[in-house]
Amino acid sequence: MAAYNGEALVIQSMEAVSGLFGTWRKPLEQECKKNAESGFIVLVEERGTAFFSQYGSQVLFDDIDPEEKRTYQNIAFDLYYSLTAMGDTSGNRHGNLVVASGLERHLLTGNVVNVEQDEKGRNRYDIEPDRFSGYHRSMLLAVLAAQFFNPPTDEYLQEFFKYIGGTPDKPKPLRTIEAVIASRNANGGFQ
Repeated sequence: MAAYNGEALVIQSMEAVSGLFGTWRKPLEQECKKNAESGFIVLVEERGTAFFSQYGSQVLFDDIDPEEKRTYQNIAFDLYYSLTAMGDTSGNRHGNLVVASGLERHLLTGNVVNVEQDEKGRNRYDIEPDRFSGYHRSMLLAVLAAQFFNPPTDEYLQEFFKYIGGTPDKPKPLRTIEAVIASRNANGGFQ
């Protein structure tokens, strides 16, 4: 569970999923459903099945984002290191990434991933597979949810357009329906 205010990402909790599949499947499905219905962005790294991704977005780190033309893993690492490079680094704050007490051990440090630049100056991430845990994957999913898969809300768009002096465009079908209703009202109803 994490919260993002547009600047800082706060990782509130991380919980390991363990035991037999039948013991944790239903409770985790219910939690995903409840969080999605409450407005949370739910990202699930799940191959082949749709047990949990039916309540959110399925993200596989080795898949390539169609617009960025890069893997979600590289995008997540770039965003993670960007967050940690900005702001204060005291206490539980690591730049603009804040972790609850006890979760510091899951930060992506040099003993988990080595960051090197390729010949074009882009960051390349060399992961130590025996040290890269599910907690690290969860942290990267939280970063993706906050900074990459975080669609603007209606309230945000209204505020944004209020300040720039416009109104957001409505989807074309809605504009068409409103035009028909306005025309009907102007002409005294349907004939």
